[in-house]
Amino acid sequence: MKILKTIVSTLLLAVATAAGLAAQTLEPASATGGGEARALSADGRWMAFERDGNVFLYDRNTRTNVLVSRAAGSTTQGGNGPSSQASVSADGRYVVFGSMATDLAAGTPDAEYRFFLFDRLTGAVRLVGRTGPFDGPGQPHTARISADGNWVAFTSFAPNLVAGQQEPPSPSDTSDVFLWSRETGSTSLVSRTAAGAAVAGNRGSENPLLSSDGRYIAFYSFATDLVPGQGPGDADPDLLLFDRTTGKTVLVARIADPLILTGRGAPAFSMSADGRFLVYNVWGDEDLESWLYDRTVGTPELIHATAETPRMSADGRYVVFRHAIDFQLYLWDRSARTTTLVSRPNPAAYTISSTGRYVSFLSADLGPAGQTPAPEREAREDNYDLFLVDRTAGTTVLISRSKTSPSLAAGGAEGPLLMSAGGEQVAFTSAVDFAAADSNHLRDAYLFSLTAPTGGGPTPLPPCKLLDTRRRADRPALRSDTRRTVRAAGVCGVPSTAKSVSVTVTALQGTGKGNLRLYAGNDTVNSSGILRFEKNATRSATFNVPLATNGAGTIAILPFVAGKGTVQVIVEVNGYSQ
Repeated sequence: MKILKTIVSTLLLAVATAAGLAAQTLEPASATGGGEARALSADGRWMAFERDGNVFLYDRNTRTNVLVSRAAGSTTQGGNGPSSQASVSADGRYVVFGSMATDLAAGTPDAEYRFFLFDRLTGAVRLVGRTGPFDGPGQPHTARISADGNWVAFTSFAPNLVAGQQEPPSPSDTSDVFLWSRETGSTSLVSRTAAGAAVAGNRGSENPLLSSDGRYIAFYSFATDLVPGQGPGDADPDLLLFDRTTGKTVLVARIADPLILTGRGAPAFSMSADGRFLVYNVWGDEDLESWLYDRTVGTPELIHATAETPRMSADGRYVVFRHAIDFQLYLWDRSARTTTLVSRPNPAAYTISSTGRYVSFLSADLGPAGQTPAPEREAREDNYDLFLVDRTAGTTVLISRSKTSPSLAAGGAEGPLLMSAGGEQVAFTSAVDFAAADSNHLRDAYLFSLTAPTGGGPTPLPPCKLLDTRRRADRPALRSDTRRTVRAAGVCGVPSTAKSVSVTVTALQGTGKGNLRLYAGNDTVNSSGILRFEKNATRSATFNVPLATNGAGTIAILPFVAGKGTVQVIVEVNGYSQ
C-alpha cells in the first residue's frame, strides 16, 4: 500500500507534457501599466484587477480591458477617487467594487468609501445600498456578489441603511453585515437579532460569504445576541449562517479566537455553492482543527485534528487544507471519508475548483515538482511559485514559469489565487515579467489557462440598422407587452452561421417610463439584457444577444411601457460571433 501511495504521489507531481504546454497561455492584463488581480468569472474569461486606483475588467478572449470605475457619462475616464475590492458575478457581467469617488453614480452624497455595481452589458454604474459609509479600502473581503449577480453582501458601519435600523448604544462604531438586492435596490440587515429585522447585534459582524443564489450568508460576529445560546459576557467570535428566505440565523460554531479568522489573508471558513456545507477552523486541545457543518443536519463533523484554513469545492464534496504540523497540502473527500496528499511543498496559499479536480497553490519548495529555479529567480524564503495540480490526469503544471523555458521556475507569484469554476484558469499577481509582451518590471495581474481562448470576441461590422420603428417598413412603434422579432442572420453582413450578435439598442419617444428586454428569437425566458428608459427620453446601450436556436437567426424585443403605452426602437448591429 505504501508503494502504491508513493507511485500515486509521484504521478500527481509529474510535469505536464509538451503537448499540453502548447495549448497553455499566460498573459498579463496590461503589459504597460501594472495591476493586481482581484476576481475571476466562473468561465475564466473575465478578470477584474486594480491599477492606479481604478478597477478594470480584462477579457481573455479579446485581450482587451474595460474601465469599471468610470466617471458617469464616460467609458475612459476614471472616477475622482480611488477604487478597489472588486468581486464579479459568475458570468462576468456584474462587478461590485468599493470607491471613494463621488462622480461614478447619481446620488453619491460625499467622498466616503462606498460600494458600487458595474454592469458590463449596459456600462452603467450604480450605488449599492441607500447610503454609507462602508468599510475602508484597508478591509479585505467586505463586499461580495452572488454568482447569479442578484445579491451583494457587504460590511458597513453606517447606522441608517435599513429603515428603522436600531444600533446598540455602545460601541458606536459597530460594523454590521447587509444584503443588497440588485433587482429591487433594497437593503436588508443580515446581522440582526431575534428582536426584529432592523435590530442590529450588540457587537461587530464581518466577512460575509454568499451561496450562489444569495439565499444563505455566512459571516462571523462578536455579537452575543444574534441567536439563543450566546453568552452575554462572551467576547469571542462566532460563525453564523443567515437564511434570506426565512430570516433565521443559526449558530455554526464558536470560533473562540479572532486570529484564526484571518486565515492567511482570507476568511478561515468556506462554503459550498448551495450553502449547505461550511468548513472552518477552531482550536483543539493542541492544534487547529478543521470541521464540517451540514445545514440540513445541523451538527458538526471533524475533518482533521491538525488542519488549518480549509477550502471547500463548490459542489461540497472536497476540502483542501494545510496540515498544521507537517505543513503539507491534503484533500478530504466527504463522500469517501478519505484524506489524501495533494502536494508535499509547504503551501502559502491555495484554492480548489468547483468539482475538486484542480488544486492551485503557492510554494517556495520546487523539488517535488521537478522544476529548477530560473537564473533570474531571487533566493528568498517568501519567493513563491504557482502550481496547478490536475488530480484526474495526475499532473502538476508550473504556472510561474520563466520566459526562456517552461520548466524554469521564475518565482514572484502572489495571491490572492483566483480560479475559474472548472479550474482550467488561474489568476494571480506578480512583479516578474512572465510573458513576452511584459517588460515593465511592475506588479501585473496575470491570467493563466490550460487551454487557448475559445474565440477572439465578436467580429466587428460597420454599424447597420436591423430595426428602426420610425421607418415605414418597420412601423409601428413597439407597444407594451407585445413582442417584436427581428431577423439578424443573413442581414447587414451577419453570416447565417452566426450564433450571437452585438447590437446597440436605442429607445426614444416613449409615452411612459419603461424598459426593453432582449432575447434570442425563440427564447421567452432568459433575457440577454434590459434597457431602461424614461418618458420622452432617449436611451442607448450595447448588448450581446444570442440568436434563435431553431435556425431562424432572430432576436426578440419585449417592451414594457407604463400605461400600456408605446416606444420607438432602433436596433443597430455592430458585430457577430460564430
